[in-house]
Amino acid sequence: MILILQLQLLKNGNRWSLTSGAPGDGVTIDPETGVVTIKDRAIKDATEITAKSVTTDSVDSDTTTANSKAGDKEPPVFTFAPDGKRKK
Repeated sequence: MILILQLQLLKNGNRWSLTSGAPGDGVTIDPETGVVTIKDRAIKDATEITAKSVTTDSVDSDTTTANSKAGDKEPPVFTFAPDGKRKK
């Protein structure tokens, strides 16, 4: 299965924002750097991800490709002291 996600980003002065195409949860943008992050739950482990940008005047960037990494295989283990005191 191939999922194509087209996002529209806007740079206003020095601030970036997602303007359309982003799902309600799973894609975020850093407003200062413009770095787009796709949460791991939105992508299958070990999947090839391809991205490129296109400006409003139709200038394409080079295409870049990376592979998603596998998520945590084992849940974290927590140990609690029954009396609330810190274990040594």
